[in-house]
Amino acid sequence: MNQEQIREKLLQIRDTDEFFTVILSGKKSRKVNGLYKPESREIILHNKNFESDNELMYTAIHEYAHHLQFCSSAKPVSARAHTTHFYSLFHSLLYEAETLGIYANPFETIDEFTALTRRIRDKVLAVDGQLMKELGGLLLEAQQLCDKPHASFSDYLDRVLR
Repeated sequence: MNQEQIREKLLQIRDTDEFFTVILSGKKSRKVNGLYKPESREIILHNKNFESDNELMYTAIHEYAHHLQFCSSAKPVSARAHTTHFYSLFHSLLYEAETLGIYANPFETIDEFTALTRRIRDKVLAVDGQLMKELGGLLLEAQQLCDKPHASFSDYLDRVLR
C-alpha cells in the first residue's frame, strides 16, 4: 500500500476537510510505529515495522485519530496526547474501519484470540468480574494520583504493588 492509498482509506473511514499527508518513512523504528506532527499535519509511518497492511492500517488509524483530535480541539492542544477523548475517537475509527473492511480486528479474526477471550470471559470475568472492575477502578485512581506529582505509574505498579 502506498501513501496515497493509505490516505484515501483514512478519508473513507472519516472524511475531513482538514489537510494532512501520509509519509512512509521507509525505515524501521524500535521506538514507535508512527507519529503525528501537528505543526505540519503529517502522519509518519515507519512502514518497515509492519508485516501486513492490516498492522500498518492500525497505526495509520491511530495517527489519524491524533490528526482529527488536533484539528477539532480548542487551542492549545494538551501535551498529553493519549487522553480518554483520544481513545474514544480512536476506537470509534477502528470500529468504522472494521465495518468498511479497511481493518480486520485480530481479536475477532484470529482463532487463538477468540478462544482465549472465551476462556477469560467464562472462567475469570464470570466468576470474579466485580472484583476485577474494582481493581480497575483502584488502578485508575492510582494512575490519576501518579499524574499529580508526575510520578511514574508503571514504577508504582512494579515497585510498590509488585
